[in-house]
Amino acid sequence: MAMPMAGVMNATHELETSLNFTQVRYTEVNKAWAEEPQLDLIGGLSIPWQAPNKDTLPLFSSTCWMFGRELFKRRKIPVGLVGIYVNQTDLWPWTDGYVVKDCGASSMQHVDERGNFN
Repeated sequence: MAMPMAGVMNATHELETSLNFTQVRYTEVNKAWAEEPQLDLIGGLSIPWQAPNKDTLPLFSSTCWMFGRELFKRRKIPVGLVGIYVNQTDLWPWTDGYVVKDCGASSMQHVDERGNFN
């Protein structure tokens, strides 16, 4: 999820087109580590809430942005995106077991030969 918009195929076109989606706003959370769930942001924001612009959109998650852009196209409602991700990590360790169960997934134990989640 952390691949930036600047890294996608046809990045110049994607970025230029995306500047027109001013009803899709985004922010990005600074990385911070905590042993317990937090009620407030302990690291603050690396990108404050804003509409797409040439300075920060190239740095924002392409997956997150393109999802929000498509959501806006289909629903025609304002969309707010929060970028909070860690490079090269799998979804399973970040997913609460109750969420996995509610989604009907059979297991969240996807372990490779080294014992790592994948």
